[in-house]
Amino acid sequence: MADPVGIGCTIVALLQMSAKVISLTYNFLEAGRDAQIAITNLCSELRYLEGLLRSLHTLHDQHQDPPDLLVAEWKAWLQECHDLLEAFIGKLTPSPSRVGRLADRLRWPLREKDMEKLVRMIEQKKSSIVLGLNLGQT
Repeated sequence: MADPVGIGCTIVALLQMSAKVISLTYNFLEAGRDAQIAITNLCSELRYLEGLLRSLHTLHDQHQDPPDLLVAEWKAWLQECHDLLEAFIGKLTPSPSRVGRLADRLRWPLREKDMEKLVRMIEQKKSSIVLGLNLGQT
């Protein structure tokens, strides 16, 4: 039997972290055109991630009992999400100095490889989450 409280709390924490990353991206709206495209793409991926997390949370709230193997996979994926979002928060958090904050607004700190990592992570686990959601609805 999986730890249902731990999964629910983790999902809620990840939803909060995702919202924080989206909020932090607005500090970079004055960055160049490429950065604005990257910000839009990042926000889209994070909203998709939020949708998956909300679906998992709904499944959890309905007290469905997915197979332990699936839950173990979800826990690993949730940890990976946590680590990635935490890294994004670290990179996107504004500098404490006034000059640093001004420079931050003009420079997008995430690189294309960071964005690809998020997309790849979501794609890798999307099918297992959807499978678990389908199992929970039957």
